[in-house]
Amino acid sequence: MKRVLLLYLRLLENHPWKTQALQTGILMSMGDVISQSLVEKKKFKDMDPVRIARFGAVGVVFLGPSLWAWYQTLHRFVGPGGRNTRERVVVGLKKVFWDQVVLAPPFYAVFLVVNGAAQQKDWPAIRQSIDDNFKDIIINNWKLWPTVQFVNFGFIPLKFQVLFEQAFCLVWNTYLAWKTNRGEDTEESEEPSESGKSDKTK
Repeated sequence: MKRVLLLYLRLLENHPWKTQALQTGILMSMGDVISQSLVEKKKFKDMDPVRIARFGAVGVVFLGPSLWAWYQTLHRFVGPGGRNTRERVVVGLKKVFWDQVVLAPPFYAVFLVVNGAAQQKDWPAIRQSIDDNFKDIIINNWKLWPTVQFVNFGFIPLKFQVLFEQAFCLVWNTYLAWKTNRGEDTEESEEPSESGKSDKTK
């Protein structure tokens, strides 16, 4: 276990954004697996591997690199945690404000667009997804992440902040996977069959 941790820290030191992108993608894929198995009650054989891979790809291409760049930006412009408890609290609160009030709303709007594009939805369907999901996602985000990020930004060294955040991401990624994919299976089941009739009973 110690050897694995040392390897992770070495990768984080030498390839920071690549490591962040890869681990975010893995955790997002794991979140989708948990969503399909525990939340949606699918059996293993009924899981959608394309959906799992697609959600993970969003983490690798978009979410991971974006979060890494944002953490670096906050560290540069707001500063490190500080030398004493008071300074750490002040810096933590400042970073939480920028993270949750300034970044979170547009970030999740863009996430829904990117995720919808990955699902090969057209713009009206993506817009509908934003209308249906954005408010709930941002409200639930504010229930969890301000407290987590206050501790993270104020008291955790920069090189460990990603690791600290990711400890909470599995639950959050499970929620995002369920929230952004819950209409997909229904839409597929309602597609017309070869006979030209809908599979949905009226």
